[in-house]
Formats: sequence, structure tokens, C-alpha cells
Amino acid sequence: MFDPMKKQTGKPMAKLLTACLSLILCICLNGCNGSRDEDQVQVATDAADFKPFASPPPSVQYGPYSLKVMQTGAIIAWEEKTWLNDLRHVEVSVTGLSPATQYCYRVNGAAKDGRFVTAPADKSPFSFFILGDTQTDPDVSRQIAARMLETDPAASFALHMGDLTGNGDDMETWECEWWDPMADFMLYLPVYPVMGNHDGDASCFLRYFGILGDNSTNYSFDWGSVHFIVLDVTGTLDENSDTVTWLKKELEEIREAVFTVVCHHMPPYLSTTADDEGSVARQEILVPIYERYGVALVLSGDMHGYQHHFTNNIHYVISAGGGGRLYDYGLPLEGMTLQLEKTHNFSRYSVEATSLH
Repeated sequence: MFDPMKKQTGKPMAKLLTACLSLILCICLNGCNGSRDEDQVQVATDAADFKPFASPPPSVQYGPYSLKVMQTGAIIAWEEKTWLNDLRHVEVSVTGLSPATQYCYRVNGAAKDGRFVTAPADKSPFSFFILGDTQTDPDVSRQIAARMLETDPAASFALHMGDLTGNGDDMETWECEWWDPMADFMLYLPVYPVMGNHDGDASCFLRYFGILGDNSTNYSFDWGSVHFIVLDVTGTLDENSDTVTWLKKELEEIREAVFTVVCHHMPPYLSTTADDEGSVARQEILVPIYERYGVALVLSGDMHGYQHHFTNNIHYVISAGGGGRLYDYGLPLEGMTLQLEKTHNFSRYSVEATSLH
């Protein structure tokens, strides 16, 4: 038995000190309130069903936001400040939900409640947003985000075409260019982002969104009648690259989807006044794969503005007007270009039984 009045020496004392330090560290890293992360989240179909939290609130800095929303589950995430003044990333899995149902969620210490809609179990209609390149101008990004929520508050999610910030390796840039202007948007719509060339070494990207691809920047998900593929084309692209191998395998395994949508940051087709040698490689390597497997829509960013091209039964859309400085487009692509706009923008798509528009 440990006697606090008796001097302790040797290994027993060392073990005691180690245990005490471990306990203190555990409490500090978990928000200093000693509560489980799971106890800091409530999800309900009606906010009136929320109960008071039993523990003091953690210091929520960024978020909360929803991730990996499925038919019967979702993940609620946020960043909180610890006792050591570090930021701690928190993810809590929520299960036992019903398909095609709107839920509200509350995180202890968060200023506002959030909302998400679970994926349908059938091919029910739904809508989603596309935006991209929110880097460098948070005022524009904030306006774009507000317009989207006004346009369709019942939308299921948003696809982001990459370059969430102008310096993806710097957490202060994330605060200024992402968390500040996009906080309310993230609160109400889950965002599925593409890795962009300005998203750095992916350390912050994976910190906030890595669960979508099990810590990979390539991932996919199903929603109703659509299979969405998110592809990282920021690295070397060739026939034998890991990205292309993964893409082919992903397309081969699709069975029940009516539509397949592929998203990646740099587009295969674009009208530009600048040189873009990379688009040739994407045309030669990716486009034949898309045509072989019947992809319906390819979404991209990078070329700041809006472009819509169509060839061989595939629509190629660039929605890259979320905040970055707008670029001049060049001549229309012969026989392909449907629209060219030098403007800040977002896109909304509606999916029904046999249509995607």
C-alpha cells in the first residue's frame, strides 16, 4: 500500500511518477476535462432533443464539421486547444442513423449547431455543389459559401476541386483562407475535397480530411445512383503510376451506379492563354480510361474561372472560381467548348433517376 507520509525510493516511486505523468498527459490531450470525445457530441433529428452536456466544454477552435457521411453513420470532427495550448484534432463516429434523413448535431463548446443529410439507400434524387480554388481571397470565398447555402439549403454535400488555400503547409493560412470564411458552410454541408497543387505536402489536408480516404488523397464514395471518384493528379502521372492503377481498379469494381463522376484538380481539357503541357498527359492517360469505363462527368479546378467542354459523351467541367485570382481563357476548343467564363463561381448539380444535370 502506498503511504503518502512515507518517503518512497527506487522503482516503486519511479512507476508512481510515470503513472501520474501519464494520467496528466492523457487528461491534457483530451481537453483537460477528463471526458471521452464521444460524450462531447450529440446528434438528433430535432435540436429540441439535445440535452445539457455533463462535462465542461472543450476549447473548440475550428469546426465542427461532418465527414464521411453514409447511409447509417457519419463522423463529426473539430480542432480543439489543449491545456498545453496545442491544437488537437478530434473525430467522433456516429452510428445507428437512418438513410436519407436530415440530422442536426451539437458539439460541446461549439458556437453553433451543425447539420447533415445521410446518403439514401436507394436511387432517390439529391443535389450537390461544386466549387474550387478558394485560395487567397477569403472575402470572395465567404460570399460564394453564403450564396451556395442560400441557393439550396437542402443540398447533400459539396465537392471541392482543390487548392483549398494558397499555402497548404501553413496552418495560419488554413485559418485565414479556409476556416474563417468556410466555417458556416462546413457546419451545414460535408465537403469532399480534391488534393490541389497548392495544398502542399498534404499534411494539413490529411489532418482535416484524411479519414475520407483512410489517409490517402485518392478515395471514392457512393451517393444514390452516383459513384464519385476523387483522384490526386498532382504527382507524376503515367500508365504505371499508383494513381492510375488505383483508378482502373476503382472503375472496374463499379456495379450498381447509374453515373460515374471523377474529380481531380488539374483538368484534361482547358482553354488557356498559358502553356499547360500537363493537360496533354492527362488527355493521353486519363481520357481513354474515362471513355472505356463510361464516365459521365469529369470535374476539375486549377484554371480559375468556369469552363464546360463536351466530347465523346463525357462532360468536362472546370469550376475554379471560389476565391483565387481569375485567369484569362484562350480560344474555344474546336468542337468541344460549350462555355467559357472569367468569373468567380460555383456549380449546383441535381441527380434524378436517369439524369445528372
